[in-house]
Amino acid sequence: MNKFTRLISVLAISFSMLASMAFAQPIEVVNAQLELTQEQQSYNWNPLQGDWIIVNVERNTLQFVREDNSKTSAPIDIGSGKMGGPINYLGMNYVPATPEDVWEVQSLHQQNWFNVFGSQESDEQLFMRLYRVRGEERIYSHYGIHTVPNIDELLDTNDGFNSWGCVLTKYQTLKFLEYIYSLNGGVLKVVTTKQNTSDVLNLVNNF
Repeated sequence: MNKFTRLISVLAISFSMLASMAFAQPIEVVNAQLELTQEQQSYNWNPLQGDWIIVNVERNTLQFVREDNSKTSAPIDIGSGKMGGPINYLGMNYVPATPEDVWEVQSLHQQNWFNVFGSQESDEQLFMRLYRVRGEERIYSHYGIHTVPNIDELLDTNDGFNSWGCVLTKYQTLKFLEYIYSLNGGVLKVVTTKQNTSDVLNLVNNF
């Protein structure tokens, strides 16, 4: 049992559900060289195989982490699920706050709903699907990481709590994550948490 699997027992976990757009089509993993944009260069992070990410769903930040947990990036602003009571979306009733959990991105999808998954930078509607880690099992979920056309507005209002449960990033951040996913052979480990990054790393390192 690896450290990420064991971490599941010490993180606070919620099992609220989210529906994402149906009819997604898987995208083949492409091991292309990354040509960093100016915004991606500002992350000051040279992506390496084994990198993973911590998403703080209380502060709405994302940090890259080295495989051996020796280094983390500066926080990057992201958006996460709305706070408050249940909502009804696509026939499902659930609490939209992004749950704390241990995940792996194990598939990429091209969505077909520009207003929800699109970007001003590209016609692409990339959705990185999150699978819950349960021991050796990886459980499909309706959660994912994606962008939206008005991402700047959503990150700047309501402290970033504007999604229906998914993690929202700028398009450049999303493509950066896609590259790490590709470096890792089609997988990206993700922890969503309200804990400090140092506390999460201490939990991982102590197992």
